This record gives sequence, C-alpha cells and structure tokens, in this order.
Amino acid sequence: TMMMSIISMGVVALPWCLVGFSLAFDEGCRFAGGFRYAGLPGLEGEVWPGTGLPTLLFVAYQMTFVIIAAAIISGAVVERMRFGAYVAFIVLWSLLVYAPVCHWVWGPGGWIAELGAKDFAGGTVVHEIT
Repeated sequence: TMMMSIISMGVVALPWCLVGFSLAFDEGCRFAGGFRYAGLPGLEGEVWPGTGLPTLLFVAYQMTFVIIAAAIISGAVVERMRFGAYVAFIVLWSLLVYAPVCHWVWGPGGWIAELGAKDFAGGTVVHEIT
C-alpha cells in the first residue's frame, strides 16, 4: 500500500500537468473542459482568476487532490491488483474520471457548480469518486 501511495505522486503528476488540469479547469462544456491549458503554456507569472494565487501554485494545489484520491484507491486494490496495472489504472482514472468530475464541481460552467454547490476543501470531488 505504501509503494502504491507514493508512486501515485509521480505517476499522476505528469498527466495532470499535461492535460488533466486543462480538462478540469478550462472552459469547455458542462461535462469537461477544453485543452487551452494542456502542457501549462504561458502560465508562469500569471495569477489564477478570483484567487490571487500564482497559477502554477494553483495547479500544484489542485494536483494534491488527485494524488490523494489515487492514494485512497490504492487502499481498495492492494493485493488485488498488480502494481503495473495499478499504475496504468490511476493514469487513465485521473484523466477519464477525476478531471471531468473536478470540472463539474470547480470548473467554469460545470453542472454541479451551476446548481450552486460550494466546495472549499476538496471533499466533494474526492468523496464522489473514491
């Protein structure tokens, strides 16, 4: 379990920075964001709207939630799934499940956000999908 939790930090960080953050926080449709932030182009020195935080700090802060969620999953699959399969699973899961649900709750135009839901601590996204 410990190795699965630790590997989730490195394995999930790369797809999050390449495309996951964009799918979660770019304007798109009600169900997923676009690809404007894919690869995090030109975000250094920018401030994330409505927060006053540097954008790359906001990216890293949001990345902690996907890492924690992947680590929670490791507790459910330990000794039931091979290590390589777990690594492949959390990469796909972070992009195909976590990023869209994150967009629903926190992203611009997300349908849960439009219903008026407020989530300041990250519990809604993490608990809905783990």
